Amino acid sequence: MIREEKLRVVDANLLFLAGSILFFTIGFYAQTREIFTGLLITQLAVVLLPAIGLLEIKKMDIKSTLRLYPLTWKQIILVILITIFMYPSAVFGNLLVMNVLIQFGEINIPQIPAATNMTEYLRLVFIVSLVAGVCEEVLFRGVILRGYEKLGNIKAVMFTSLLFGIFHYNIYNLLGPMVLGIVFGSLVLLTKSLWAGIIGHVFNNLLAISIGYFFLLFDDYIPDKEIAEAGATIQESLYASLIVFGGLAVLGIAISFFLWRHLKLISHTLLEEGVGSENSLDQQERTSLMEFIPLTGAIPLFLYIIVWQISMVLSSS
Repeated sequence: MIREEKLRVVDANLLFLAGSILFFTIGFYAQTREIFTGLLITQLAVVLLPAIGLLEIKKMDIKSTLRLYPLTWKQIILVILITIFMYPSAVFGNLLVMNVLIQFGEINIPQIPAATNMTEYLRLVFIVSLVAGVCEEVLFRGVILRGYEKLGNIKAVMFTSLLFGIFHYNIYNLLGPMVLGIVFGSLVLLTKSLWAGIIGHVFNNLLAISIGYFFLLFDDYIPDKEIAEAGATIQESLYASLIVFGGLAVLGIAISFFLWRHLKLISHTLLEEGVGSENSLDQQERTSLMEFIPLTGAIPLFLYIIVWQISMVLSSS
């Protein structure tokens, strides 16, 4: 029998701890064996399975808990546009960290899989865009956000976004996911549908994969001599990129704010017409600090990785 019960903060934190442990065991082992298969195993076994398992253990209704409610085409289009225009802000966040670290030594950015041909591109689209978009949204904006909702919508989005950034366990890719976490979490709460987060996440990753593949193809048409004559150092290139994406981020945020107002109007109208199954109240409940204890098991893992990456930069100076 399905019980009418809410997820708690401690449930979200325990799930995050379990996912972190699985990430450093199953996920790490699988990815070192073969990156593409490892990424797929990580998403399904480390990210998705524990989230669904928790809902099954607590005998909660998956559809209502995860907010698997349909979106209109207008909402879908606005979600995609907001995601695209907020993309520079996420890139700017990661570039900001890189520009700070490079002041202290040589940075060593962990390499992510990049497509070198159409087959690999389609494989990355499936695994990194589609599968990761669904699995990570189910975990973070589906279950963990639900657990934090008793703190109020704003705190729930901020805490979930922080955990989303930490879960990447990479200082070079920390602020970007946090920015995107705020975007996806806000979209889910506004539309009352997890599909907003999933669609946004899928298109964000698709955009990143496509840009990387495009530049790889474009690189073949640039003579090595011209690259050498450009003469820009890594530090100068990062600084220039920071300025460019900073400008794009400001423009993107302004456009996204305009699109957000339209999405808010449409979503509120649909709720008033009875489309959807949730009200829009932002209720807060008392939370014990004891509910955050599971994070003391995950935070040291995060700090270890961050300290190790920073020490690598300092040792190269």
